Amino acid sequence: MMINLILVLILIIFLYKMYLIKYKEDFQVEYIRNLNNKLDKIIDKTKLNKKITKGKITKGKITKGKLTKGKITKVKAIESIDPSKKFIYNNKIVITGATSGMGYEVAKMINIYKPFLVICGRKKKKVLKIVDELKKYNENVYGVWDDLSKKDGGNNVYKSIKKHINTVDILINNAVINKGSRFLISKNEKDWENEISVNVNGNIILTQKIATLMKLRKIKGKIINISSDSVKSRTTNLNSGSEILTKNLIEKYSNLLADELYSYKIAVTTIRLNSYNLKNNKINLSDNKLYKKYFGNIFDDDIDKFTPLFMYVIKAPFHEISGKIISSDSFKQNIELSKIVSPQKMKLNDTFKHLTFNKFSKNKTYLVKQNPFPMSPNIKKILSKNINNLNSINNESKYKPTLDSVIAKKLTINRNNIVFFKTEYDLIKKIIDIFVPKYQDIIVVNPIWSLLKLVCLENKINIEYSVLNKKNKSLKPNFNMILKAINSKTKLIYLSSPNIISGQSINSIDFEEFIKEVPENIIVLLDQRYIEFTYKKCLKGETFLKYKNLIIIRTFNNFYSIENLELSYILTNKILSEFINNNILINQIDKFNETMALEVYNDSYYNDIKNKMIKEKNNIIEKFNENKIDYFPSDTYFILLQVKKTKKKIEEELDKNNIILYKSNDNYNNYWTLPLSINNINNIIIDILIYSNL
Repeated sequence: MMINLILVLILIIFLYKMYLIKYKEDFQVEYIRNLNNKLDKIIDKTKLNKKITKGKITKGKITKGKLTKGKITKVKAIESIDPSKKFIYNNKIVITGATSGMGYEVAKMINIYKPFLVICGRKKKKVLKIVDELKKYNENVYGVWDDLSKKDGGNNVYKSIKKHINTVDILINNAVINKGSRFLISKNEKDWENEISVNVNGNIILTQKIATLMKLRKIKGKIINISSDSVKSRTTNLNSGSEILTKNLIEKYSNLLADELYSYKIAVTTIRLNSYNLKNNKINLSDNKLYKKYFGNIFDDDIDKFTPLFMYVIKAPFHEISGKIISSDSFKQNIELSKIVSPQKMKLNDTFKHLTFNKFSKNKTYLVKQNPFPMSPNIKKILSKNINNLNSINNESKYKPTLDSVIAKKLTINRNNIVFFKTEYDLIKKIIDIFVPKYQDIIVVNPIWSLLKLVCLENKINIEYSVLNKKNKSLKPNFNMILKAINSKTKLIYLSSPNIISGQSINSIDFEEFIKEVPENIIVLLDQRYIEFTYKKCLKGETFLKYKNLIIIRTFNNFYSIENLELSYILTNKILSEFINNNILINQIDKFNETMALEVYNDSYYNDIKNKMIKEKNNIIEKFNENKIDYFPSDTYFILLQVKKTKKKIEEELDKNNIILYKSNDNYNNYWTLPLSINNINNIIIDILIYSNL
C-alpha cells in the first residue's frame, strides 16, 4: 500500500513539473497526447493489470492543463513488434531531415515521450539550434550534421549516429531536396546529381547500414520512408520530374526491402503524404502574431492528419505496416480501413460517396434519357411463352448468339464486327481495361459519360477534357482542340453522336476529316447509345468501320423500355472484334436476353413509338417558341434548354408534381438536359417551365 502511495506522489510531482513548462510546450503536449489517446483506442489490444507494475511509471492524465486529482489512468499495453520497446521512451530513434518541415514537426512530437532521439541535418548551426530547443524537455537528444549529397554521405551520417547511440530501433528517412527545373529536359546536371545523392543514394546507404545493425543486434525495428502523392503524377506540368522518379524509386525500394527483412521482423513501410497540403497547409491562425509567438506552425491545416499518422506507424504492430504504403488521405478518412484497403480504393470509396442516384418509387414519374412509352405487347407474350423453357442451371460456357447475324444484316456489316456485353458498364470497363493502361490518358468532350468517368477512376486513368463549340444553335466537338491535346500517353478519344448532352449528331464529313487525323494507335470510341431515337439524317458509325481504330457503342438499354434488358454491343473491325471477344471469358449474352432483343429489334411497334415521340416533341418545341424558352434543337427525345429559374428550382417544382428529374451533371453553361415523357407528363413539365420563365 505504501509503495503504491509513493508511486502516486512521484507521478503527481512529475506531471506538475510538466505543467510548469512554458505555455507553448504545454499546449503541444496536451494536443499531441489527446491525439495519441485516440490512436491508443484503436492500436491497443490488451489491458495491463490494474495494479501498478513494479519498476514502471504509469502515465497520468492532463485535462485542459489541469491535473486530475488523486487518479491514475489505466495503462493499456500496445501490441508491439518488440514488447520491450512498446513505450516510445524505450526506443532509440533517428530522424533525417529533422531541422525543418515535417521532419521537425515529427521530431517535436516524438520528443515529448523522451526517447533517445538523434536528429540529422545538413547545417551544423541549424542542427545545434534544434537540439538545444528539444533538450529543454528531453536530455537524450543528439545532433548529427553532414551532407548526404557528398561522396560517402550516407556512411558518414551512420558513423556520426553510432557515436551517440549503439543501436537504432526506429529510422525515419525524411531527408529530401528539390533543386532547379521541374522539367527533365532542362534539369541541370548538378541539380540532378544532388537530388539523387540525397533523396535516393544517401537514403538507401544509411538504411542499409542501420538495417544490417538491426539484424546483427536482433532488434525488431522499424524503417519508415517518406513519399508524396507526386508518385501518381503523369506529367511534369505540376510536379518536378525528378521528384516523381525518386519518390517512385523509394516506394519500390521500401517494398523490396520489406520482403528481405520480413523474416527478421524488421518493419519497412512508406508514409505517403499529400504533397499539395504539405505545400499549402497554413491556416489563418498562422497569420496571427500571438499564435505564431506561442505555437509557430504547429497549427498548420493538416497537422491533425500528419502527426497522428506518424504516431500510428511508430506504434503499430509489425504485420499492420510492413511492406505497406500508408496514405495520409486514406488514414484521415478511416484509420481502421486504411490498414487493409489500398489508398487508391480508399480514395475511390470517398468519391463514390458523392455520387448521386435516383431512388425509384412506384408513385413517381422519372424523367430519364430513355423511352417513356410502354414496351412492345409482343414482349409480354414472349415472357409468358418462354418462362417454362428457361434452363435450370447457369452455363459457364460461351453462348453462341444469333442476334449478331440479325443486327449485321440490318446494318449491312459482318457478324464478326459485333461483340456483346451484358451491360453498358461491362462494355466500357472492358474497353478501358484492354486499350488504356494504368496512368495513361483519354480525351473526352465535357461533360463526360458518368460510367466512363467511374471506370477511369477505378483504373487510374487520366482524363483530358475538350469542349463543345457553339455556332448558332449547333454544338459540335472542338476537333482541333482534341487533336492538339494528343500526347504520348493518349490511348483513347471518346465522342458521342447523338451527343449525350444536347442530342445533336456529328456531321459525317466533319467526323471523317477528324478520324483521318487521329493516329491509328489511338482508339476513337464513338458513343451511339441514343441513335435509335433519331429520325433525321445522322452519323452512321457503321459506315466508318474501314478505320482500324474505331469502336462504336450501341445498346438495348435506352430505346426499348424493358427493365433489365441492358444488353449492349460494340461495332468494330474484325481484328479488334476477335481480340476483344477472346478477352471475355464469362457469358456476355444469354438465351433469355437474346430472345427479348430479337423480338424488339425489328418490331414495327417501335416505329410507331418513334412517330409518337416526333409528334410530341414538335408540340413541345412549338410551346417553347411561343413562350421564349431557350433551347438547342435535338435529334433525340431529350432537349438542352435554359429558363430563368435555376435547374434546382425546376427540380423542386417537378417533385411537387411527383416527377423526378434524373440526377446528372448534363449541362452546357446554364443550359441543362431535359428528358421528355408521355403527353400528360409533358403538359405538366411545360406548365412548370413556362411559369418559371415569366
